[in-house]
Amino acid sequence: MNLVLCLVFLLPGQAGMTTPFETVVCSGQELATETRSEWLNFQKDKPGPANPDNLNWVLIDSLSVAGEFAPARKLVFSYSPSAGSLELYFPLDTLPSICQQALDYAPAWVREELTSAFRRLADSARFYANLLLDAPERYADEIAFCIANMGPEALTHRLFNPGLLEENARYLYELDDSLHFAAIVDYGSRPGDYYSTVEYTVLSGDDTIQVELPRDIYYHYVVHPTTSDELPRMDDYVLNKHWREYLFFEADSGYPVLGDYIKGAAIVWSRRKQVEPAGRPFEPDDCALDIIGNWASRTVPAMAAGNRPIHPVVIAHEHDGNCGELQDLLTAACRTCLIPAVNTMDPCEDHVWTEFWDQGWHPYQGDRGGGSTHIGDSSIAYDEQVGGSKRVSSIWNWRPDGFWWTVTGTYSNTCSLYVRVLDQRGLVMDGARVLIYSEGPTGPLATSTIAFTDNDGAVAFELGDLRNFYARVSTPLGDYPSPTTSVKIINISQTGSVYFKTFHIPAPVPAPRPRPEQFTGDSLVEYKFEADLLLAKELDYGYCISRGSGSGDPEDSVRFYQFYSDKHSEGTVDLFMTDTAGYAGFLSGQRFGALWLGDNIPGQQLSFVCPTTDEYYLILSSEDKMYSSRWLELALRLYHRPPGIAESGIPNADLGITWPTFFRQRLKLSLRNLSEPLRLKIYDVSGKLLEEPAISRSESCYESELPAGIYLLRVTPLRCAGRHPAKTHSVKVIVLQ
Repeated sequence: MNLVLCLVFLLPGQAGMTTPFETVVCSGQELATETRSEWLNFQKDKPGPANPDNLNWVLIDSLSVAGEFAPARKLVFSYSPSAGSLELYFPLDTLPSICQQALDYAPAWVREELTSAFRRLADSARFYANLLLDAPERYADEIAFCIANMGPEALTHRLFNPGLLEENARYLYELDDSLHFAAIVDYGSRPGDYYSTVEYTVLSGDDTIQVELPRDIYYHYVVHPTTSDELPRMDDYVLNKHWREYLFFEADSGYPVLGDYIKGAAIVWSRRKQVEPAGRPFEPDDCALDIIGNWASRTVPAMAAGNRPIHPVVIAHEHDGNCGELQDLLTAACRTCLIPAVNTMDPCEDHVWTEFWDQGWHPYQGDRGGGSTHIGDSSIAYDEQVGGSKRVSSIWNWRPDGFWWTVTGTYSNTCSLYVRVLDQRGLVMDGARVLIYSEGPTGPLATSTIAFTDNDGAVAFELGDLRNFYARVSTPLGDYPSPTTSVKIINISQTGSVYFKTFHIPAPVPAPRPRPEQFTGDSLVEYKFEADLLLAKELDYGYCISRGSGSGDPEDSVRFYQFYSDKHSEGTVDLFMTDTAGYAGFLSGQRFGALWLGDNIPGQQLSFVCPTTDEYYLILSSEDKMYSSRWLELALRLYHRPPGIAESGIPNADLGITWPTFFRQRLKLSLRNLSEPLRLKIYDVSGKLLEEPAISRSESCYESELPAGIYLLRVTPLRCAGRHPAKTHSVKVIVLQ
């Protein structure tokens, strides 16, 4: 394999797009030739078997915990035989009481993300908790969602005005009163799982029908105050207005006011492809998307010149732009009019546009230079498959919080790529940034798409066909192949093909190092753990660029990464059971023996019988996670087995001996008529082994000097090899004074 240094550039400012992406130059290849089974065969410890348990138990203690189990954390429970109770070490993070009040005020469905946001907001958490509690009840769900999903990096930035959160929500409802094709509907009430969404009208065939948005589509693609990479602002740079207010009510002299025309629309669209010509008049029966496209073309009639703004207010005020400016303007205008919209990206081919939602995502574009409006027209990517001049590499959607996902199949024939990232020991790496490149229009390799690995270290892409693809992986522990190089992984991608590739980062994840260990000593079970483990939710984190303004504008140097969270319905956790020696190894970062272990196990009921009277530790760990949290509920119970329960019968019939239950002054066992040699073990009531004599057939008795008390005797015949395993007999005896 040959590797050549990859030089990193940024696409020039006069491109169609306004968002900068990396380009690289690279040679050498590590083709994605793995099979599915090879790709799936990564290290993952399976839970070991629990100790057999058909005994009776008495509950002596219980303990419960619930909350966010953040990355790089541990949660440890133990019991002390002397105290007979459970102990908790390294408890979950707690939030200030004002934050808990805000969580109770917020809708139940957003509480995981809001909890995570408060934790990451640190000293600013109290401020935003108070802001939510002081908000009008009608706006509480929208404001809670924005605090939870805008990212602490944006919320605490010096250019961000927190008053924007209430303004953003207020204009949603104010503009709702002016629209005939869409209306906000509310469900439920505080406290609980209350939420809002939009009911909108479309023409389906000859029928005019009402359709309700899924809840999450409303909040992510209507409520969120960001279109993609711009930092939300409400200062003099954006004329001291959020774009919902400015785009609907205002325009420079000689330009149309969106609100004047959109009020007459009766439907969002007619559920058919439309390509409307430039310069057309506004008509009374125009659908909402036709009106918005016509308005955008008239508002930005000129090609980009000079600076390249990314804030919708500035774009509308300056009246020039290419596809990047028109994309931001169309997306913001749709959301202003309660139509869910998302920025759609094809950076490698230097083209971007919008998609709108109606029971799925549909293409939407205004041609630059005051051109035509395309509604539901998948040819706007200009792929050869639909008569265009391009062979697209990858097309993806940019959720406002920074999460990206590929949608290439809407516009082109595709192949699939599955990537997994492991550390040098073969452990999965969550939150690894996987960058895919292909040949750009100007020569060097350009960014095609980017995504982050999940809890299993995996990520999937939908890529175009007949293209070469290159990859680079970036993690907090190092990059592969390096920060300035990439490797070729696909040579001329084929339609319908599925490619698998695993990357190894040359550094270890700072994870616990358990090894399975079987108990081999003598077992006198006295205690048992039982746990009900629920992992109802998991948040995977990633990040994307955020910018104060576009190129050539004031604050263009304000560029930072903001983190998003992507919620899944079920989480996993690493879990170990170990003894005192193993726990010491765990704390010191050394290899340690685990009598029970599971890697990335889902919620379940667990039971572990402690084989000795040593102190045992139940460890839950997320120390191997860099960017994922899980929501954990654990109910732990500790049971004890009184000594009297351990009897299994006096061993007389099988062994030819008879023992009484009570002895005076000393323990004296008659061994006359012994049928075979024995191993005898004598325990006190705590389970401590006191004596272990081996007794031959020639002995007539055994005497012990043990003081008065209660003892448990265990007798095992020493049978010859090749015979059935010997049965162990147990009996409780009492030595009197």
